[in-house]
Amino acid sequence: MERLRAATGKTWDALAADLGLKRAMVFHVVAGRRGFSERTMQRLLECEVAAGVRSEASAMIEQGVRGDNPMAALLGRGGSAQSEVNIEDIDAGSKAVALEYRRGSPPPNYPTKLTVTSVRNSTVWGIIGGKGASEDPSRFLAACLADLKGKPDLLERLTPPCYARILDIALDLTFGLNWRAKLRPEKNTTKSNPK
Repeated sequence: MERLRAATGKTWDALAADLGLKRAMVFHVVAGRRGFSERTMQRLLECEVAAGVRSEASAMIEQGVRGDNPMAALLGRGGSAQSEVNIEDIDAGSKAVALEYRRGSPPPNYPTKLTVTSVRNSTVWGIIGGKGASEDPSRFLAACLADLKGKPDLLERLTPPCYARILDIALDLTFGLNWRAKLRPEKNTTKSNPK
């Protein structure tokens, strides 16, 4: 709220009106006594994106993190996206990805490319099974990125679209090229006629 107010130059009254709230509610939230509803959080994210306080991609990630199952939110986005992975990449079990840093260039001693690998099935089940993915969705991605050793903050330095691209490639390499279709099977359009 403070960043949004500073970026827009709006008064607390104007911000409250943008969010569809009373000024008193905004002060309760800022003081930590209350929280926003999901609907208000959605409006807040939209206001932040419109003001340039955050990117649309980071807002999408934030929405996924607040959901009941962050991995499902991440898996569900871009269901019709084209894969960058081909059969040769799947057979090789890896794909090199050019990195895009938020600062525009790699920090000193950081790579310009990263190799994304598929993980073993036992690793997948260890991460996803037993609510592992819903508690910490980054565990799956970390398992696909052996190059991160010694640079645990590398992913945080990337642009959100680059991060999403790496995640998509990791999912394609691990789950196959048609994993999106499996998440959204076509609905049977023929209705049965009970007798």
